[in-house]
Amino acid sequence: MTLRRGLCALTLAALLATGLSAQQTPSAEQAMEIMTKYATPGPHHKHLEPMVGNWTTKGRFWMAPGAPPMENTGKASHKAMLGGRFIKVTYEGDFAGQAFSGEGTIGYDNFKKKYVETWTDNMGTMTLYATGECDGQGGTRTMRGEVDDLITGKPSWFRSVYRFDGADRYTLEMYGPGPDGKEFRMFEIAHTRVAAALAPPDLERGRKHLEQSRSYLEGAVAGLSSKQWNYKAAPDRWSPAEIVEHLALTEDFLMGRIKDGVMKAPASREPRDLRAMDDKILGVVADRTFTAKAPEPVTPAGKFASPQAALAAFIERRSRTIEFLKNTPDLRAHVSDSPLGKADGYQMLLFISAHTERHTKQLLEAMADPKFPKQ
Repeated sequence: MTLRRGLCALTLAALLATGLSAQQTPSAEQAMEIMTKYATPGPHHKHLEPMVGNWTTKGRFWMAPGAPPMENTGKASHKAMLGGRFIKVTYEGDFAGQAFSGEGTIGYDNFKKKYVETWTDNMGTMTLYATGECDGQGGTRTMRGEVDDLITGKPSWFRSVYRFDGADRYTLEMYGPGPDGKEFRMFEIAHTRVAAALAPPDLERGRKHLEQSRSYLEGAVAGLSSKQWNYKAAPDRWSPAEIVEHLALTEDFLMGRIKDGVMKAPASREPRDLRAMDDKILGVVADRTFTAKAPEPVTPAGKFASPQAALAAFIERRSRTIEFLKNTPDLRAHVSDSPLGKADGYQMLLFISAHTERHTKQLLEAMADPKFPKQ
């Protein structure tokens, strides 16, 4: 198509879309501006973004007001399409013992200033259409449409409501007329986000680093005598025994922060340079030129019966940390603040490992002191 023909086509489309008469025909530039205005995604399209992802579903269906609900489970996948202008939704599950599948689209029409929705499934041959609006923040979206009542053979109506409860859960409810003509809830489907699994290379890297930093510490303190365990190069320096106690205490302290803080933070889908942050944590935390004061809960205070007991506690806790890494697939999904910026659960596990490496270097510095006991 030539540029001239293309501009003519755009002009014709603009005329059809805006209902202008022949006497009001815009220029090609004006037509392009009109088309661009209505084709550009806006704030309401941003409200659709939380739907993108994979979900598990749990539904309840009522065949009549007051009837006991039928329950089902399934899965859904929602993908952005056409530059974020629409969301394609697909479902798979069962209904009343029969396989159920369906798909549709959800978008926002800038011209109509309404959300628009289509739906088709294997339980019928019709296509449902609905339009609606949200509460202004996107937390609740209400849609309304018409449907053919196959039982009565007459037109009917429905109303659906999307309720978003944070980034990882939303519920779809649908209402329609009961036998008395009054609205009743026909079904509700709760959606829970399926977190992306940790990539195998990341899992392997994290496991190796946690194991290697543990071995690094074990090798550094192997065979230390009582005098060597308790040697301090200066009154304000920690002894090897205090360093190992600090590491044992820190392992539990940081794991508590990860489980009760990071992993309970809302799932984040903001773009992040994961590898850059991974490398930053491993590099900065292990760097002895970077100084920080240990918080009181992890400050050495003779909380173990002996240095050997502290080391055994550290090794046992590190084993639990590695198991947590292996058995927690959504470590990348949850993000919280850290001393180095926003970090996910996986990155905080790297923080723990790099922290062990850092203090093992400190221990070796103490052992390199000329006054360190020979035995």
